[in-house]
Amino acid sequence: MDKIIAFFSSFMTKILKTGNKNINKNIDSEVSNSQHTISGMSKVVAILEDKVVEPFKVTETTNKKEIKAMYRFGNRSRARLDTCHPDMIKIMEEVIKIYDISVLEGLRTAEKQLEYFETGRSKLDGVKKLSKHQDHGDGLSYAVDIMPYKKGSNAFSGAQKDLRRFYYLAGLVKMAARQLLEEVKISHKVRWGGDWDQDDIYTDQNFDDLPHFELRAI
Repeated sequence: MDKIIAFFSSFMTKILKTGNKNINKNIDSEVSNSQHTISGMSKVVAILEDKVVEPFKVTETTNKKEIKAMYRFGNRSRARLDTCHPDMIKIMEEVIKIYDISVLEGLRTAEKQLEYFETGRSKLDGVKKLSKHQDHGDGLSYAVDIMPYKKGSNAFSGAQKDLRRFYYLAGLVKMAARQLLEEVKISHKVRWGGDWDQDDIYTDQNFDDLPHFELRAI
């Protein structure tokens, strides 16, 4: 492109050597100052046509389209999700664009948390140790329990291939959270109940809570 513009500058200057001296002088000046830019060349053409024009404006266009969600939350899932912190809502809304999920639980009462503790479903009693699902003073849950959804199947069947769906889902959640964090759309990290210490090693813990995701301070 630079070679073409340079050739154009030289060519047009030579053509006008027999023309008006003032025009030649103006062209020489514009060619010298243009540094072979499209803007400079537009001024040369303007002098040839004996009129003033604005320099060319090079603009970029994009064909990017917002990703249309493939799935959406049902009424019960939506109501449960809406009890969560806005950051968690944003993360889950990104996930469901590409993978269908059901929201099992958001905000949880102390009584329900104690029940889960007594039946071995949680390590937190909800009294001495609060769960991220419980209200910490702002009326919001900082955790959500979700599961992969597919009509006619059961992610809790116990079969290895069904359990793998939770690990796949965890990757999508962490990816969505990281992207939103980098875009400064959320202000928390996310931790998964299948990898409490977040070291990507899944055999070093003795309590798995695969549906569980919670927000963590940065």
